[in-house]
Amino acid sequence: MNIERTIPESWESVNIEEVTIPPLKTNKKKEDPSGQFLYVDINSINNQIQRIEEPKSYTWMDAPSRAQQILKTGDTVFSTVRPYLKNIAIVDERLNNQIASTGFCVVRPIQIHPKYIYYFLTTNSFIQKVNRLAKGTSYPAVTNQVIYDQELPLPPLNEQHRIVAKIEELFSELDNGIANLQLAQQQLKVYRQSLLKAAFEGKLTEEWRKQHNPEPAEKLLERIKAERQARYEREVEEWKAAVKEWEEGGKEGKKPLKPRKLKPHLSLNKDELALCSEITTDWLLQKVGNICEVKGGKRLPKGAKYADGKTAHPYLRVTDFGNFTIDKQDLKFISESTHKKIERYTIQKDDTYISIAGTIGVTGVIQDDLDGANLTENAAKLTNQVFLNNRYMAYFLGSQFAQNQIRLKTKATSQPKLALYRIEEIVIPVPTLNEQAEIVNEIEAQLSRIENASSSIEKDLKKAELTKQSVLKKAFEGKLVAQDPRDEPASVLLERIKEQKAKYLSEQKKLKKTRKKKEHKMAKKLSVEEVLKAAKKPMEAKLVWKESEHQDDIEKFYAALKALGDKLIETKTEDGAELSLKQ
Repeated sequence: MNIERTIPESWESVNIEEVTIPPLKTNKKKEDPSGQFLYVDINSINNQIQRIEEPKSYTWMDAPSRAQQILKTGDTVFSTVRPYLKNIAIVDERLNNQIASTGFCVVRPIQIHPKYIYYFLTTNSFIQKVNRLAKGTSYPAVTNQVIYDQELPLPPLNEQHRIVAKIEELFSELDNGIANLQLAQQQLKVYRQSLLKAAFEGKLTEEWRKQHNPEPAEKLLERIKAERQARYEREVEEWKAAVKEWEEGGKEGKKPLKPRKLKPHLSLNKDELALCSEITTDWLLQKVGNICEVKGGKRLPKGAKYADGKTAHPYLRVTDFGNFTIDKQDLKFISESTHKKIERYTIQKDDTYISIAGTIGVTGVIQDDLDGANLTENAAKLTNQVFLNNRYMAYFLGSQFAQNQIRLKTKATSQPKLALYRIEEIVIPVPTLNEQAEIVNEIEAQLSRIENASSSIEKDLKKAELTKQSVLKKAFEGKLVAQDPRDEPASVLLERIKEQKAKYLSEQKKLKKTRKKKEHKMAKKLSVEEVLKAAKKPMEAKLVWKESEHQDDIEKFYAALKALGDKLIETKTEDGAELSLKQ
């Protein structure tokens, strides 16, 4: 190999193809339709710990078309789609002779410790090399050959065993720590939802209500209805004034849009009330459409592109939606001319956003400096909120109570979408503005502590991963364990691998030819006499029938036997009869 020598003298540098054999493949058309098997696809792999956790059970009748590769214990499956996601795992005994998707490169080593090559495939340096060779934008992928062409440092076999033992010794301690950190992560997520649950059931501010005696729900409802009507009337008056000004100006530009008529008040039905059984009766229960307007965003006009640099007009995408606010790291901007075409589809700092396509239900409020930003068509804004704190709305929409409603209201298609009118139907508990502010303050104080703890855990997880990668780097540079001069050199191992691989490939070639001959023979549809002539010994009558041209018609088979007359020899057995021809 044309690489710089950075490995011990007793090692060899090879490409992966030299020391592996291709997996055997099967074809569902040749399998028993009722036969069952476990199927490993990308979704079967937990890419956080590189383990196959959820293989699916299929019969060949309903097997996916990609179910083709026969697995063997010790194989490593490496997803060729989006390699950076590290969907990599080693195959254990329970999956021996089961089936993998063609979306994997199945790496099957010869006379190499299976875990040695598995650990090598999980190194960041290997992933980065492969990822640079990926093609495609939406689903960047590599071919199996790209994997096979990569270089592999090959130590003596005994040293491979020592390396794997040392890696697993060091990883055992690290993995225990990682498992504890991941458990803490999950507990924080549970606590976060418990916090929101308590907040929107009224438990978080129960003492506050005792001390402040807020106005009853009935009075709040009257005020909301009155405010909605008054707001609508103001909008109509403003519109009339704008139309008058437009007419006096010679009707230049578009005529101002008339405000939408006020929608009827939405009431809760029995089922919806039943969902709210754990929410305090001190609060008003309303549908979102009663207390705000739900409006969609807008896609870029046809042919328009993002601006090359920063402009006065940010364009907010779902990928920018962070933890209840906007992540500005990769913010996009549009030109003034593009903005003019979609200027009605902006979001203000007093609004609440929610994603309605792709990743649905991500919610939050924008920062002050993004006031007036353009909003993607994959999101909606909740605007003109009546007696509602926009942060209260955002946290509510992020609660499990709201997310369950969102899930039920999302149209299930290949590209799920949450309709705007469905958002209006979401049931929300509404306390007074003062209590909403108290709830928001309490949530944000607790979330701040959760985020700090979560950030600390993330840092520790990254440290653990860096430590693991450092161990692997040393391992594949020959610096993790000592070399033993008594070990058989890797060059000798490599010669033995080459011999075994050549022998295996030769045998597979012969088997393939035999199979083709047999398939050709079967395709020819032999007569009963031809089947018996080809047999070197008496055959079971059932087998003769199945291999003959009459395999689909037993009556014709019996007629063919009868036609043979004295040529046929029938010998009775315990299981039936054996047939042969007179010599």
